Amino acid sequence: HLIKVHRLIALLTEALATAKSLQNAHSPVHRLPDELLVTIFKRVPLQELYTDWFDSPSVSTKDLIPLTSVCRRWRNVTLSTHSLWSSICDMPVAQNTLFLERSGASLLTCHMFLAGHTVRFCMDILEQHHSRIRKLQAIPCNDVRSPVFLALSQLPMPELEQAAIGHYNITSPVHFSDNTRFLLFNGYAPRLRKLALFRVRGFPDNQF
Repeated sequence: HLIKVHRLIALLTEALATAKSLQNAHSPVHRLPDELLVTIFKRVPLQELYTDWFDSPSVSTKDLIPLTSVCRRWRNVTLSTHSLWSSICDMPVAQNTLFLERSGASLLTCHMFLAGHTVRFCMDILEQHHSRIRKLQAIPCNDVRSPVFLALSQLPMPELEQAAIGHYNITSPVHFSDNTRFLLFNGYAPRLRKLALFRVRGFPDNQF
């Protein structure tokens, strides 16, 4: 009998959701085309405060989460618009892993603060998605010799347009290698037009 009760509850829940969807369908906002909803949704996330060196501010992707719970249509529109989820931070890892999945094949804006527990996540992003990173910030909380910096010197960035790499502590410069001369992005970032390096040991040999 308990199994039948659970099945009945599931059927009633589904019926209620369908009824709400039908009711919502008559709401004026649901007359808006999907393209206009996406334009509105893009204005929902708040601007982040730590991206002054980018031409346009990044946004807090987590602000999109409530939109996925309003109704079925809004959820379908937000989840199918991969570019809405393309701003990725390395904290918290679990939440941003979900955002990375939802971003599909969109070009990425990545913020890496490289706290100890986030380094593996950052390495995964670079190793698996370096070809679609458009904006990159890498500013370590403490580890100025993070393997992330070696990866940034070795991996090409064909879509990268803007990058900011460095460390706020003047006594602890970032190390890309044991040499003071090194290549960034394996010497290949053809779209790069804005690069900020601060508190970095040495200088890149790239021909920008």
